[in-house]
Amino acid sequence: MLVTLQPAGKLEEFFVALAALKTEPTEQEVALLFATHEMKVLGPPLKID
Repeated sequence: MLVTLQPAGKLEEFFVALAALKTEPTEQEVALLFATHEMKVLGPPLKID
């Protein structure tokens, strides 16, 4: 998959913060991380079949 973002906004900072997590975040922690970087979670995580 190839994704292009222009402007990238705070996406790089988001990935740095995500990589710094030591454990898998809760849904609330994910929502806060997204909100901190001006994004919003719009639905549940995708399920693996």
